[in-house]
Amino acid sequence: MYLDLFPLSTPQPIGTFHDLTIFAEGQVFFPPRVRSMLLEDDDRFSDLCGRTAALVIPLLDWRGRRLPFCVTACQGDLVVAAAWAGSISSKDNGTIGCNLSFGLQPSVAGRGLATLLSALAYQQCLASTPMMEFVNVQTEAGNYRAQAVAQRLQLSRAPMFDRNAPGPESRRYVTYRAEAEVVTARCTQILSNSMLTVRARDKTVQPRVELSPTMRRLPHHFIGSPMPLPTNQHSHGSDETDYAATIKALRDNVTLRTALDGPHGLLAGITLIEEKLKIAERRHPGDVPFPLVGREASLYHEASYNAYAHSLEMISSQCIREMHDKLGAVPSRDDDVCKQNLMIAIALFGEYGVTSGAAIIEKCLQTATRGSHLDSPVPLSPEEGKTWHRAQQSAYQYALEMLCTGRLQRIETQFLALVHVEAPVDVDAPAAPAM
Repeated sequence: MYLDLFPLSTPQPIGTFHDLTIFAEGQVFFPPRVRSMLLEDDDRFSDLCGRTAALVIPLLDWRGRRLPFCVTACQGDLVVAAAWAGSISSKDNGTIGCNLSFGLQPSVAGRGLATLLSALAYQQCLASTPMMEFVNVQTEAGNYRAQAVAQRLQLSRAPMFDRNAPGPESRRYVTYRAEAEVVTARCTQILSNSMLTVRARDKTVQPRVELSPTMRRLPHHFIGSPMPLPTNQHSHGSDETDYAATIKALRDNVTLRTALDGPHGLLAGITLIEEKLKIAERRHPGDVPFPLVGREASLYHEASYNAYAHSLEMISSQCIREMHDKLGAVPSRDDDVCKQNLMIAIALFGEYGVTSGAAIIEKCLQTATRGSHLDSPVPLSPEEGKTWHRAQQSAYQYALEMLCTGRLQRIETQFLALVHVEAPVDVDAPAAPAM
């Protein structure tokens, strides 16, 4: 059962991370054992329970909608780290978002723990919050560890939302923001490459990302120690360019994989066409439109079978399935994300990709719609030709609808530059100089 579907009356174990046990605490901000950790060091956790935290909340550009999901890490019975992800809404336009917070003891700092717990909490909030558009982190300007975690989750500085807490101990709270789809992709990377060992599924709850029992270590740039110095890492030059490229690669990966294996993606459509192919191959008399019987019914099935099989062949459906089986989780390295994007884009939009095959299917649909007897297979009579074209028209139309070719064509323009490679120009050698 997934974390966000579990009826949490008591903390539920998720798994282990090194020597720590990870728990889902439910939708709660300060459960008793987490409160003990926070209150023992008010200065360290001032973002969460300090004297100025309550003063700055009314000044923010967002408000909370529900209690946040809480995930903790424990050494024995002692909570040493916690993360929260709560649904929020913009005060300006009502846009739905998610606010992340986290805190940990110094003894467990530098192990990527805050990043891991934040990713788990975020997944719960995302699954329970339809139409989420942005992710927010609000932290004190001097809390460089929290800012480093925000950056690892692919959030970037948003100074226009910074606020100063009023009062004699005025403190500045800085803001980090990102689109939800970017953070979703990054959390998938983090969880897929963590060393989190998940307990047996019949005994406990599960993260939203499928995790195998043994995991590879987090890549070096996800590890929390040493923390970066308080500099604006995206302020200028190549850093800003690299960061923008990373964001684009992750966003492209979400777009491509949704088009490929989303609920209404290409693979779902291929499965439905394959079902139609099986029905046509079975040739049951009850599976044809009334009042076709006998020879006409058999002809209708044959024409439908040919059209469905031709459609699957034109989009290389078997190759698409084999490619999808090799994809696995979102890669942890940016270069590997770009390579995966290129592989999917070529399969969808390349010279011999799905959209190219769909163009051929559209031409076949036009031929079937025209219904000319000259386009019928020999030796069909004119009436039999009409039945043949009628069946093919229905099958080709169904194939195009199930393949969501309109949606693919709309996003194709985003990836033309990625898949288009200029053919080498054959330039004649210059003439030899005259003797």
